[in-house]
Amino acid sequence: MNSWQECLSPQCQVVLQRTREQVVQRGGYAITVEDFLLMLIEYDPEIPRFLRVRGVDLDELIRTIQCEQPIVTAVDGESGLSSQLQYWFATAREASEAPALDWSELFEALVRRADRLQNKAYVSVLEQITDWAALPGICPGAAAGLPSAQPVVVTDPRWLALSEDIAVLLSANPQALVWLKGDRGSGKTTWLHTLVPSLDAGFLWLDLRTETEVMGRLEQTCLPRESDPAPVLILDNTSPADLEQILQLPDSIARLLLSYHGPVLLISPQTADDSNAGRLLERRLGRALDVVNMPPSSPGQIHAVVTSHQSAIEKRWQVEVTAETLHYVAFGQPGFCTSPGMALQWLERACARLALAVERTPLESQCLGGEIDSLRRQILIRLARNEPVAALEETLAELASQRAAIDTQWSARKARGESRRLAVADLERERQCWTTT
Repeated sequence: MNSWQECLSPQCQVVLQRTREQVVQRGGYAITVEDFLLMLIEYDPEIPRFLRVRGVDLDELIRTIQCEQPIVTAVDGESGLSSQLQYWFATAREASEAPALDWSELFEALVRRADRLQNKAYVSVLEQITDWAALPGICPGAAAGLPSAQPVVVTDPRWLALSEDIAVLLSANPQALVWLKGDRGSGKTTWLHTLVPSLDAGFLWLDLRTETEVMGRLEQTCLPRESDPAPVLILDNTSPADLEQILQLPDSIARLLLSYHGPVLLISPQTADDSNAGRLLERRLGRALDVVNMPPSSPGQIHAVVTSHQSAIEKRWQVEVTAETLHYVAFGQPGFCTSPGMALQWLERACARLALAVERTPLESQCLGGEIDSLRRQILIRLARNEPVAALEETLAELASQRAAIDTQWSARKARGESRRLAVADLERERQCWTTT
């Protein structure tokens, strides 16, 4: 099951895990399509709301799904998923370019592309809906989903320990106010995807820069009754100083944030104003601020992050990134690449430069070509003035020889079919260019 979870969004991963727990509790063995559908309808209030608005009788749909539940189902391998559920996931993954499958991609594939499931009665009920793309990725309490991110395998025990520690802080105290601080590119948002499956009450991810959207989410769906557990309010890229400044604005989201009775998690780099702002924020919200540092990333974790982005980078730049180059990014230059963000930037820059070289010529050849043109002009001027040109011609011959060698190497690389294959040498050249600029 773990291999399939990696292609699902964090919210869908939680639903799949809870479905598995429910199946095990009743003595079952395989998770069916119907098990998964019933759980996600129960888990996420936004999905029933979405269906009702589009004319679906929810009670009828649930009864139809329950009637289609097979008594005996085929299981593929040891994943614990029925063959039909694996087929549904595989069909959705093949049809979608999204890095992780969310509700909209799964429903779209079920209704439009999963031919083997078209005889299901509940599929006929769902076929009346044509705008599945309008279904957002949500979690319990209609909390908005995280921003798009590549599924990442966590290999660093410090990242896992941090997820556990912060999950405990947020779950144990409904009035928790936690600030996770770390440098840009240190992997905070990527790490966040390892935290959310541990949040039993769900989460609400907000971008405070989009005030209209935030107001709507908080007012309409995200202020549960005080007797109910509130989802964790995740304010990514928001420091204590940022939040304190926002709360001072008149007629902003301040009144809603001040009345929110659930735990709050801030994630951002540290700024010079955060120390004083943290104390002001504690007084304004009546909460104690817990400050947690983002741990440094191990080379193994950096390797896991760049590997998760490999396919997207290859597609963007139309180049091949080999396992050797990914290993070099993470392990080849100790002390140079210290964070996932820096590793991705290094890899992106090298791929972009290689793509330019394929469309034009290698940078070294272009530079030598410019020098050769300049020398030829100087020689012509000296010849016109009857001045000696032997030294210039000697230099010209050396440059022409160097350029010919570079062009020969590039032609040989193209002949081997490796012009779009990123090599370790390409990474090293990019590192030298980066450090000298």
